[in-house]
Amino acid sequence: MSVERIKVLLVDDQILFVQNLKYVIEGTADDIEIVGIAHNGLEAVRMAREHEPHIILMDVRMPKMDGVKATRMIHFNFPRIKVIMLTTFQDDDYVYFALKFGAVGFLSKNILTQDLLASVRAVYRGARLFSKDVADKFVGKEGTASELDKIIATLSAREKEVLELIMAKLNNKQIGVELNIAQQSVRNYVHSIYSAFRINDRMELIQKLEKEWSYLSE
Repeated sequence: MSVERIKVLLVDDQILFVQNLKYVIEGTADDIEIVGIAHNGLEAVRMAREHEPHIILMDVRMPKMDGVKATRMIHFNFPRIKVIMLTTFQDDDYVYFALKFGAVGFLSKNILTQDLLASVRAVYRGARLFSKDVADKFVGKEGTASELDKIIATLSAREKEVLELIMAKLNNKQIGVELNIAQQSVRNYVHSIYSAFRINDRMELIQKLEKEWSYLSE
């Protein structure tokens, strides 16, 4: 009887690193399949939708959309996908918000291959992966949902996708292309989102949520 392979999406803007990571995993683990490579957060969301991986190994700092914001979007729309943040540094703000937005673990890019593979398998089985200092400081302390998060929870899956693309500063035409839907449908979703937040325009929505989601001094 065949055993299901663990489908993994790799996300990192360092092309040589991520290609080498794909090569190492595929050459070492018969039970893990690399379903794709994304180089920024927007690509990660699109490929999550296309490939439905079990696990995403997600870089933190990337262009267009960083890994923490991409994790939030993926967790809202594809909650069964498990995201492990893969990083070269430890930053309190990133750790806190990645946890708040649904990440199930943090791993160093310097991790040994066998430990990385063991971690992927453990997360696939339901584990959460944090170093002791991260766990002591953050796990279980993510806090209760904000009022804005409660509003977002009432949106449909498609409305959540549109909202996240609005926050990524895409216009209606670009959103239509990204989601492969008509511009009129995009406008309908946008107006529905405005209604849920009781606001009247795009800039007000962006400012309101950026204040809530701000975690970087970029």
